[in-house]
This record gives sequence, C-alpha cells and structure tokens, in this order.
Amino acid sequence: YMKMATFKDSREDLVWRLSSGSLAFKGTRVLVDCLWDTLAEGGTIDDVLSTSDYLTREHLVRVIELAKEMFRRDFAEPLVDRDSPHVEAEGDG
Repeated sequence: YMKMATFKDSREDLVWRLSSGSLAFKGTRVLVDCLWDTLAEGGTIDDVLSTSDYLTREHLVRVIELAKEMFRRDFAEPLVDRDSPHVEAEGDG
C-alpha cells in the first residue's frame, strides 16, 4: 500500500521545461505527456517506469497529485450557473 503524498512540492520541484517547450520529469528527458498518454491508453505507472531508470513511482504519483490539486483548484467554481434556465433542477423533467 502506498500512501498518497500530501502535496507540498511546486511544479518546479517536479517538472522542467525542455528547450523544445515540452514538460519533462525533473532530472530526466522523459516527457510528462508520456505519463498522460500511457494512462489514457490503459497503461499503468509501471509501464511509464519502464521507460526510464531515473523515474520513481513516488515521482509519478506526486505529479499525478499535483495535477489533481490543480484541477480541483481550477474547477472549484461550478462549471454551470445553477440559476441558468438551461439547467434542470433535481427532480425536474
């Protein structure tokens, strides 16, 4: 069982921008998009880990946690105005 990190690290602690403009895991040239693409295609963290001797499970989990926190922060406000006439109230319809 792996405890999920309480996120204290900043983006700069975990990723860096390559000269190409792409984001990579800090200390590697492994693109962060490799993680997202692998997971989106049904792969696992272990699949991503197999691409580099320099990545650790903790590093990948911390980046996922950062993405989760950023998503929560960015979408803290409702996406739709509940008072909008286009939104049905619960129990309507």
